[in-house]
Amino acid sequence: MTFQAIVDDYAVWHEISGHSPKTITWYRWVLTTFEQWLARTGRSTQLTAITIADARAFLKAEAERSELYGGTSVRPTTHKPLSDRTLHGYARALRAFFRWCAAEGYLTTSPLERLT
Repeated sequence: MTFQAIVDDYAVWHEISGHSPKTITWYRWVLTTFEQWLARTGRSTQLTAITIADARAFLKAEAERSELYGGTSVRPTTHKPLSDRTLHGYARALRAFFRWCAAEGYLTTSPLERLT
C-alpha cells in the first residue's frame, strides 16, 4: 500500500471520528508535504522504511526554509521562517499519524514515538 493510500485511510478515520474538515485538511497537508520532501531528498516513501531520523531531517529542513506560501495571487510569497508553533504542529501531526499506523497494524510500532 502506498503512503498516500494510507493517508487516505487516515483521513477517513478522522471523518468517521467526527473531526473537523479543517483538521483533516491540516493532517493531509502535513503528511503530503512530508512524503514529497522524502521523495525529493531521495529517501524512501515506504511507510516501514521511514525513521525518526527522516522526520527530524524534515523538521530541520522546514525550520530552515524561509519561503512561505506558493507565490499565488491569493497568498503571495512571504520570506520569513516558520514559527515554532507551526513546527510543533508538524511534529504532532507526524507522531499522531505514525501512532495511528501502529494501532491499525500498518506498523508494529511507531518509529516517531520519541519525536519532539
